[in-house]
Amino acid sequence: NYVGFVVDDTGSMANEIAGLRQWLLDCVAASGSTSSLSFCGSMPSGGWLLQTYNDPTIGTPFGPTTNAAAVDTQIGLLTTNGGGDCPELAFTGLQSAINQIPGNNGNCKLFFFTDATAADPLLAGNVMTDMIAKGCSFIPILTGCCGTCNPINLMRRRRRRSYHVEDQFDVVSEEDGFEISPERNMTTNRGTQEAILPVHRSTDPLEFLYYELAHETGGEVHFLTKPSSPEAYTTALAETITTLGYCPTDIMVTNEDGTCFTKEQR
Repeated sequence: NYVGFVVDDTGSMANEIAGLRQWLLDCVAASGSTSSLSFCGSMPSGGWLLQTYNDPTIGTPFGPTTNAAAVDTQIGLLTTNGGGDCPELAFTGLQSAINQIPGNNGNCKLFFFTDATAADPLLAGNVMTDMIAKGCSFIPILTGCCGTCNPINLMRRRRRRSYHVEDQFDVVSEEDGFEISPERNMTTNRGTQEAILPVHRSTDPLEFLYYELAHETGGEVHFLTKPSSPEAYTTALAETITTLGYCPTDIMVTNEDGTCFTKEQR
């Protein structure tokens, strides 16, 4: 299994990055020990992954690796780069991160840290398809959306139900808010499925793409107040993220061999 961190490293994220750096350093160290930091969980057997992004560039992905010292060093190098405009290359960064995760994995999750919406929304469909195919959960931690984030309950649901990797996909039409792409089939643990990609209407706030991706991959969205200091952000993360290690979300449980399955599968 794998745990990744995808981080917006623009200037507006200065307090978040400094606070995140301390939180991650504490957690990576704790995951390999008997620390009381229970939210850290156990170290992912496949390793940690770190990916930064901004606009107009993304960082070079680091990992996955189980070398805690190497992860600590890389986390310590996290700093802000540029900024001054919004939105950012969120889905380009996410695509780079998911590309590093093997298709045959016990499970994975990507934590995503930003205060901005995506400048590249057309990539959202590919990212969703790849994350579902690889069984990865998307967990955004948002301190803004190029301003105030719209509440999730304003997002008009376009599906009768959510789907996870183990589900059969619903047949939907473009009127339902999704497009069906015959060119992109995806292989999951239920065989080859037809990819269903989100269609973002011009009237929809861009942050809805984050909400949809989290929903469809079994993740969860966290909204945090824009921090006044790094310490405030570290504290908020520790209080909000209850399980950084395995298992990914409250729909998952850990088997004896360390792999994750849904409660229904178990």
